[in-house]
Amino acid sequence: QAVLAAPGGDSTQVTDRASPLRACSRGARARGARLGGEMMMEWLSTIHTLLEMKVCRLSLTVAALSGMLSVVLLQVNRALGGDELQQWVPEDVVFNGFVTFCSLVTAFRTSHALTRYTDAAAYLHRLKACWFDSCSTMMSFCRVAEAGAEEVEKFQHTLVRLMSLMSALALDGLQNEDSGSVGHRFELLMPYDLDPGTVERIFNAEHQLSFVFQMVQQLIVDAMKNKVLCIAPPILTRSFQDLAQGLQTYHEARKLSDVPLPAAYRFLTATILSCLATFLPCMMAIYCKGPFSAFGYTFVGVSLTWLLNGVAQVLSNPFRKEARALDASKIHNELNHQLVQLIRQASHPPPTVIPDFDRELRLASDGDDHSRNKRNKRVSLAAWRVKVKSTISTSRSLRQDSTSFASRLSGVKQASEEGSLAACAPPSSPFGRQGPGPATPLAQEAAARGQWPLQEADPAPKDGGLGGALPTAAVLRTAAPPVGAGDERGGAGSAQTTAPNPTLQPGVAVASVAASSSPPPPPP
Repeated sequence: QAVLAAPGGDSTQVTDRASPLRACSRGARARGARLGGEMMMEWLSTIHTLLEMKVCRLSLTVAALSGMLSVVLLQVNRALGGDELQQWVPEDVVFNGFVTFCSLVTAFRTSHALTRYTDAAAYLHRLKACWFDSCSTMMSFCRVAEAGAEEVEKFQHTLVRLMSLMSALALDGLQNEDSGSVGHRFELLMPYDLDPGTVERIFNAEHQLSFVFQMVQQLIVDAMKNKVLCIAPPILTRSFQDLAQGLQTYHEARKLSDVPLPAAYRFLTATILSCLATFLPCMMAIYCKGPFSAFGYTFVGVSLTWLLNGVAQVLSNPFRKEARALDASKIHNELNHQLVQLIRQASHPPPTVIPDFDRELRLASDGDDHSRNKRNKRVSLAAWRVKVKSTISTSRSLRQDSTSFASRLSGVKQASEEGSLAACAPPSSPFGRQGPGPATPLAQEAAARGQWPLQEADPAPKDGGLGGALPTAAVLRTAAPPVGAGDERGGAGSAQTTAPNPTLQPGVAVASVAASSSPPPPPP
């Protein structure tokens, strides 16, 4: 505005400065709308989860009955003159004290439930970390094994299957579900690869988790005897310590699933909330002026207090699926994926650096402008992931192109030995060209000598098939050379045959080549 108001103000300068501001404002509005949509979806998902819980339906039912009672009392009080109900209700101070007491009981109950929830989450992740750490160290110790490769591989695969089974048994034991309820589903890591005798002994064991735990320890001791684990005993103790810590964590978590809140406290809490659902309609019938307001205030007050107590009651065992708080099956699936990664990583070579690595370690905050190695300047984790992903994708594409070109080149050589030429190669190949356009120099030189008179290549097919526009299938069509025009086999011919390349994959276009009057010899 100052620029426009001044004499000779340049409106273009204002427009140039305002454009980035408008762009930022549009971006902020878009981000705000996206965050608002995500928050709304989260609220709807939470409401849907609450409505599926039994305690929520019970709370809404009690609140509806209490609200209807307040409407009935309001109508009765009006029919009796409006002062009859006041003789039966307590004073405001007494009722306020009762409501405060109910609020304190509900707050204590909710705080106790949240404490159990946070402890259960910590136990779940600690349990997974103990199982994985123990298995990971034993996998690392196998790199110095003196036994054969088959024995080492059998030990590793047996170990990861027993670890997956032990994790599933531990989490299933923490659920403590009844026979009729549906709990979490824990996927096992190929358990049928174990020998039938082992599976039968595990199934018939009275305490299956303890049985599998002892089986894993015996497997480790036998591996030490068979020279599969040749590491020093003080270092190998680390694996046994991790196993023992995992079992100890499981037994600590059992107190959340096996030891509920005392029955007397639960009975007193239910009695206090029932008194609230009975007394609140009386007060709302006196202080509210209409039936809708009486029903609404009563319904909201009773439903919230009962719902808080119901959620706290469900969270008394956070490991259950009914609690909808912790996804134990997700934690177990993450452990399974980590165990599969251990198996795949067991045969990898040790990590190392490239020959020309920078021997002076620096950080971007320390100033690395004078570093002779520019590839390590100011590399963040996000930039490193993007760069590595791009490099891996490029390397994979180059490997596929080199493999495809080698197969096509071998096909061209075989076709040349048979007396025909089918050029199916990338554009960089001297044997063909891609789609309509000028031919390669080698093909032009051959055409000038009268060996391969060229015609226009077929355009790309309209039905979505492979054509000249694809870099993996270039089509070179040649006609029969004229009589005596450099044909070593002699004679003229007008018939054409199609010689398919045996190395091409199904669906790849096959080139049409010229043939002389005498057919080529059959392939061997």
